[in-house]
Amino acid sequence: MGWRLSGWAVGIFRSLAGQSISYFAETVKGGKCDEIRDEIRAVYSQGEEAIVTLVESLLAQINVLTERMQKLEDQAAKNSHNSGKPPISDGLAKPAPKSQHKASGKAGGGQPGHKGTTLKMVSEPK
Repeated sequence: MGWRLSGWAVGIFRSLAGQSISYFAETVKGGKCDEIRDEIRAVYSQGEEAIVTLVESLLAQINVLTERMQKLEDQAAKNSHNSGKPPISDGLAKPAPKSQHKASGKAGGGQPGHKGTTLKMVSEPK
């Protein structure tokens, strides 16, 4: 028994071959959901093997996209601190510098009991 895949199912096979990865996304964005449902029903009417082939192709595409997404997430997470990238490539997303100053535990300001002096205002500065 021969079966035929049409419409978006063919688009999925093409996207797996790298010809049109955005075919399905464009179809959904274009408001063609009813057409997609009709295509699914057409594949269903072609029999079990057509459905198995369709599901296998969808799973393969999910795997390809998952791997691609993971690579992009890994790439975006790299900076000069956790890779061999130069610091200039960090752009504006540089991490805040960590202070090398260690707190002494003393209170800030002058010594207790010391009377401070302040310059007085004069009418004509020298």
